[in-house]
Amino acid sequence: MPIETRPCELTTGDGLRLPGDVANAERAEVALAVVVCHPHPLYGGSRFTPVVETVFRRAGELGLGAVRFDFRGVGDAEGEHGGGVDERLDVIAAIDLAAATWPDAAVVLAGWSFGAEVALTIDDDRHVGWFGVAPQFRPPAPCVAAADPRPLLALVPAHDQFAPPPVAAERTEGWATTELVTVEGADHSLLGHQARVADEFERFVGSLAGDDA
Repeated sequence: MPIETRPCELTTGDGLRLPGDVANAERAEVALAVVVCHPHPLYGGSRFTPVVETVFRRAGELGLGAVRFDFRGVGDAEGEHGGGVDERLDVIAAIDLAAATWPDAAVVLAGWSFGAEVALTIDDDRHVGWFGVAPQFRPPAPCVAAADPRPLLALVPAHDQFAPPPVAAERTEGWATTELVTVEGADHSLLGHQARVADEFERFVGSLAGDDA
């Protein structure tokens, strides 16, 4: 279906203003809303990077609500890079926006690389699961997802430079409700594998909605 987007602005708990975008903000009935977190700000990460764009767009095409945003210190976002700890406030601000835009929707946290790492530390009653793309499974704060019953689907590139499948399996041993999916032929950038990312995301949100298709 067509995707409708518009710019938005988030306000964090410590008073920073962050630019972002929302998809399907005008839809009256949205069961799920997705907050998408981008890769490392110090290495070119922003809300416009390819995997973030892929997840954000597929969410919109599925008729879901979606929010993407720039972490503090990126582009026109106020503040400075906080090592992944202060950025937790940015994610909470995005959840706040999603909850205000779609009051009846449950929230899914999605992220690529650094964004996935930060998302894994978020414990908020409004979110129902995590979709992580190429996380290193060494989050910058206590990892909520490790012992949480809410599901985590993590895509692990077969040739990831930081946490390839054997490393990812070792680091997540004993984690609750965690599914690791190897993306064959891919490295950390997922270049050329965006369609697989989108399809796995669709499968994950379908499972949360009770849709086995």
